[in-house]
Amino acid sequence: EKGEVSSSTNTSTTSKSNSRKEDELYSARNVLHSWEEAQFIAMSLVKYSGSSLYKSWCAFATIQHWKSCEILSDLLNDETETGEEVDKEKKKLEQKLMMLPRLAEMWMKRVCNNNNDAGGGGGGNEFPPSADDWRLFVECLYAQKKYIDGIDILNTVRCGTEKQGRQIDDENDVSHHLGSLIQLSEREKIEMIADLNAKSGNFNAAKGLYADKLLDMLPDQWSYWQLLMKNSLASHDGDYNHAYEECTEILEKVMGKQDQLRTEGKASRVPLRGPHLFKLYIVAEGLRNYSTSDLSGLLQAIEKYGNFYASQVSCCFQDLRPYIELLVEKSSSRKDNDSHISKEVSLLMSWAKEMRQKNCPFTKLQEGVEESSDEKKGRRSKLRAYIFSVKVCFEVWYQILSQKGSESDIQHPDLDESFASYIPTVDELVQLWENVLNLGSNPNDGGQKETLPGDDLILLATQLLLHQSQCKPSLAKDPSYSFAAASLLEKAIHKSPYNPYLKIAAIDIYVHQGAATRAWEIFKDLKVVHIQLDSCSYIILGHLLKNGLYREAIAQSREIVGLHANSSRDVSKFMPKSFENGNLHKGHEMMSWQRYEMNHSRQLLEAKSLIMDLALLLTINDKQASAKTATTYSTLSSLHGVTDIIRAEKIVHESSNFYAAPSLICLSNYDMSQNEIGTLWSDNRDFTVKDYEILERTVHPMSNLQYISSAHIHALLVKTVLLVDVAKAPKKGKVVKYSSGDDIDTRVKSLLHSMAKAEAFTSKSYNHDHLSNNVQGALWKIKLLLCQTICILSAGRSSIKEDTVPPNDSLTTRETRCVELLQLANEKSKEATDAWKLIISEYESDDIIHIFELICVILAKSLVPVYNTIQTTAKLFALFNWGKRKRNTKAAVGALAEAALSLRALIEEMNRTVLEALPSSKDDDLYQKDVHELKKGVIDLLSSTLPQSLPYLDSSDEGEQILDQVVGYRASHRHELRHRLEPYFLEMLDELDTFNVAD
Repeated sequence: EKGEVSSSTNTSTTSKSNSRKEDELYSARNVLHSWEEAQFIAMSLVKYSGSSLYKSWCAFATIQHWKSCEILSDLLNDETETGEEVDKEKKKLEQKLMMLPRLAEMWMKRVCNNNNDAGGGGGGNEFPPSADDWRLFVECLYAQKKYIDGIDILNTVRCGTEKQGRQIDDENDVSHHLGSLIQLSEREKIEMIADLNAKSGNFNAAKGLYADKLLDMLPDQWSYWQLLMKNSLASHDGDYNHAYEECTEILEKVMGKQDQLRTEGKASRVPLRGPHLFKLYIVAEGLRNYSTSDLSGLLQAIEKYGNFYASQVSCCFQDLRPYIELLVEKSSSRKDNDSHISKEVSLLMSWAKEMRQKNCPFTKLQEGVEESSDEKKGRRSKLRAYIFSVKVCFEVWYQILSQKGSESDIQHPDLDESFASYIPTVDELVQLWENVLNLGSNPNDGGQKETLPGDDLILLATQLLLHQSQCKPSLAKDPSYSFAAASLLEKAIHKSPYNPYLKIAAIDIYVHQGAATRAWEIFKDLKVVHIQLDSCSYIILGHLLKNGLYREAIAQSREIVGLHANSSRDVSKFMPKSFENGNLHKGHEMMSWQRYEMNHSRQLLEAKSLIMDLALLLTINDKQASAKTATTYSTLSSLHGVTDIIRAEKIVHESSNFYAAPSLICLSNYDMSQNEIGTLWSDNRDFTVKDYEILERTVHPMSNLQYISSAHIHALLVKTVLLVDVAKAPKKGKVVKYSSGDDIDTRVKSLLHSMAKAEAFTSKSYNHDHLSNNVQGALWKIKLLLCQTICILSAGRSSIKEDTVPPNDSLTTRETRCVELLQLANEKSKEATDAWKLIISEYESDDIIHIFELICVILAKSLVPVYNTIQTTAKLFALFNWGKRKRNTKAAVGALAEAALSLRALIEEMNRTVLEALPSSKDDDLYQKDVHELKKGVIDLLSSTLPQSLPYLDSSDEGEQILDQVVGYRASHRHELRHRLEPYFLEMLDELDTFNVAD
């Protein structure tokens, strides 16, 4: 196995650095060798063909070869160890670093000289160099820092209306021409020249190109405005005031030209947002990086932008969001002693409140009177401004609340009360939403499948409702607020079924309130497909495990793994086509995306870990398959059959293969910390889908420990099975001897190595200040003790430090050592049981959701692996003729039985928790009581909070049906959870009860 080294807990730091370094060097050398081979093949093609495409390939492979030499050189320079071979390698790399960029430049000169050959009259037979060729040529010059040469060459390139070479014949050239036909545009050429000027230190020239040409071509291109500011600051040696004046002058010039074009009807009716937003940007830049104090200027710029765009575009708030945060942050030091907020923030809130009051779109229509299209258009504009103003107040409110932890003078209730006068009530928001339902198109009448313009009102109302419960400690655990919010969201989803944000908000509420079954239904209705599987599955995936929906978790994980498999196939298919068509940078972009984003996706890690974690719970063995029991959702697999041995061997052999079965065993070879996982793997989650959250924001942590923990569990489970498979029974009362290199020797070393890594991980990963960690930490210790027992009984060794069998090895000594370990396992089982009882005794009835989340996680990740290892240990004991019936005559069998029965006591306690708190059927009193109490609480809350809006959720047949469904989702999920968990516990209890036998 890759990375298998003889190390102990004491040398974990050394092994960590050595293993990581060796892997990095191995990978860097492989990449370098690959590009060197690609360069050689491309040069061979040029030799036999002479095509410009092959010359471009050669230059591209050469420049990538140079980059890989740089990476390897940096790694070698960090090496503490030196030697003759390392010195030779460094010297060779130095020579390559000097030679390769010049070689690439030579190839691109040959390609781009076709520009002159094809040029003049446009009658040549060759096409001019493509845009990719010019980009590659400039990249070769970049590598040598020949910025001025690049500018001179690009200035000779003719683009736009200036014709180069012959014209494209679509019918013939596209299918027969080797390489890209896409020519360099004038704008792309100027972009490259501006960048080269900036690199060479000629910031005035770069600034002039952005101001006079690029912003004239694309005045709404945000990156141009940012680079204009950057180059202006550089040209004035960081003098912000001069740069501010210069950028303001350029901004006014661009906006004046746009106003003139709009007057002439040559520009869009809605003014471009980029130039207006740049005014905010330059003021904010001074506050962020140059210690200016122009808060009033930032406030005025925010108000001006909001007044101009709030009623025209719905994205106005997202544009201003970072600047509102900056205003609150910078003004926090200017608060009066008698006020919770500064003068600038108070003015901003008053402005937002005034905008809301002026733009209320509520209207009372006479029956039978239809609004005209102009009236609806006017109301939609007012609605956008209204929603914008509420969002501004929510954002300011949130930012000030986020500061209260470090400022003890702010009293949370007083602060909430002071903001209440600036925002509408939940009732007002819901009423307004009902009033503006007619402003969107109706899909049933042939309208577009789009979101309704008033949907944001419900999202804001639910956030306000949830915040009202969070800001009062006495209401923090009251589910009525959450289910009242869920009722509003369900009503809105019914009216606007194509709004994904309403569904995501409902999912968040349901998964945190113990109704994950409904959350899963909504998630499936979102139709998350393709790349969204990697970026958006985080919304539900972790919660499926916590809520006992194991089969659904595996289904979603398989979708993620399938996406990555398909992506790899697609990239391997289309990336070569990109190179064949001369689109070199697109081909390389696909390659890099697959290598660094997809192959190193943390979401893929989570999916693989879940599949393997839940494999024991959802694999049906032969006995259970023949019984065809349909009463349980899933069954426990014991990993004892021939098929399981083959599968375990396959998993180990392919553990480092990305395309193989889902396994994280390779991660168990490293002592990686949380931070190291974060740097090695790519977090592809898309948090922009949560941009609707303002006042109440969901935190989505991704604990890297879960991957490392799963990797260690997978390694121990698989390797114990493989070791037991080659263990040999004693002959005539004597243990079977073995030699170094035998199967049993190799496998016991592998298992002991994994045990050392796992023990180092557990010793630093579980904080025993938390009772739940006491349970899981004890179960981890039991598993390690059982694995150690298996090693001793099968091979006579218990530690990676033991390179050979002890000289006094015998069946008796092995039994004695096993007894000691099993007695420790028995004590740890009792500790876990006591810790669980303490958890149950201390939890309040409102915390029952967290108790069952804990049960579901412990069952899958800790309890079942320990149960499985006990079964494996019993199988090994049976091989040594130490059957369960020898409990009273064989000390080791008795010790194993005591450990198994102690584990049974823990399982029985957890099963009792399930039976006492979860309803057995929908007719159960517990089920009916839960539904009745929750519905009463929701109706009471709605009656006091939404007196005018309650009829929409209670009185009407549709509203009452929605309310009944929502309050029933939690009880329904609890009934489903019991139906799923109970079979697991009963099966383990029955099997462990077989250890309670007499001789």
